[in-house]
Amino acid sequence: MSLDEIKQKYARRYEMYLKLVRELRHTVAEDEDSEDLITLDKEDLVEMRKWLIALNSLDTYIQNHREGNGERTLRGKQVNVFEDLRNFLEAGGKNGYVKLPTGFGKTVLFIEFIEALNLRSLIVVPTKLLISQTEVKLKKFAPDLEAGKVYQKAKEFGRQVTIITYDSLMSKLKDGSLNPNDYDCVILDEVHQALGEQSRKAIEQFTGGIKIGFTATPDFSAEKGVKDLLGIEIHRMSIREGVESGHLCSFANRLVRTEADISNVKTRGKELDEAQLAEAVDIASRNEMAIRIYKERFDGELAVAYCVGVRHAKKLAELFCQVGVAATVIHGKMNDKERESIIEQYDNGEIKVLCNADLLVEGFDEPRASVCFNLRPVKSGVMAEQRGGRVMRLDETNPNKLAYIFDFVDKGTDES
Repeated sequence: MSLDEIKQKYARRYEMYLKLVRELRHTVAEDEDSEDLITLDKEDLVEMRKWLIALNSLDTYIQNHREGNGERTLRGKQVNVFEDLRNFLEAGGKNGYVKLPTGFGKTVLFIEFIEALNLRSLIVVPTKLLISQTEVKLKKFAPDLEAGKVYQKAKEFGRQVTIITYDSLMSKLKDGSLNPNDYDCVILDEVHQALGEQSRKAIEQFTGGIKIGFTATPDFSAEKGVKDLLGIEIHRMSIREGVESGHLCSFANRLVRTEADISNVKTRGKELDEAQLAEAVDIASRNEMAIRIYKERFDGELAVAYCVGVRHAKKLAELFCQVGVAATVIHGKMNDKERESIIEQYDNGEIKVLCNADLLVEGFDEPRASVCFNLRPVKSGVMAEQRGGRVMRLDETNPNKLAYIFDFVDKGTDES
């Protein structure tokens, strides 16, 4: 490999090498006042050593996966993303984001990344549910990493990896119990959830290491996006690429036209007014269409139904139960114990249909779920993509899985 190739491929390490050579020259130089010489203090050397080890570890990880050495966790396009993350750091990158479709396996990906870096890391997630799921995957894929949880009911600081919600991140920074300088790597999961003014300010306090965001929907709206927060897009993959590469299951999207009329429902902010929308679409004939589709085509399969508020979710669940389908409602006002119990029953197959009010959007992780009923109209493409992605995860028990996504289209719907 030529010097120019080394400079290009290993830019950050080459820069460190030059600094070390200059430091050595400084040590032996007779003229220590020469302007082209740089003095490195102990902290500089420790920092350089830390990142040299991290970059070398990433190289070793990639090489082992490419050559099939040892146990391989990542596969196919996941390794490509890993390489792009390594290249981003090698080029001196600090803040960036990765766009991957829901179900691709981003949690496992960033866990492997953290393990290879072997740096003090902070993982920030939107919900307590995601804290639990991330902790489970850390124990499975990186059992040697000591991890702690920080949220309303847990304050496990001082571990190599800390998992925290965005809300707790803001509060702990405010009361001083969390120090941004304690972390070299910050992973921002579902980073499109962190675009509010207060969460942005919290994230911006982490200036010493790297910040990497992961999301399926970085283009949150015309006014704001993840690029405004993290700047550089490290990698992007579409849903179609995810399916074609074998990381997502095939899917069919079906439109269900109804007699409900939402033309007079007003818009509040970016979305339709919930109270008016519920009155317009929570009608017997429309709900019964979802029941009939499920009973005729998917009876016994795991399904998710997105409803307009808790009342609508409860009514739909009751209708499913009346025809012999085990269904229940799940929503954000439930306590952790109630939600965890319902998810466990769903995982065990005791419950077949979850009717919810936008709780299971980010973080819902049940590979066997194969049917999605979008009974709540949304204007946000972000929300629509997140919902559909919930049923597109690969299922090891069903290699021929085909997911179905039913979008209920009402009169007055803007289909542009």
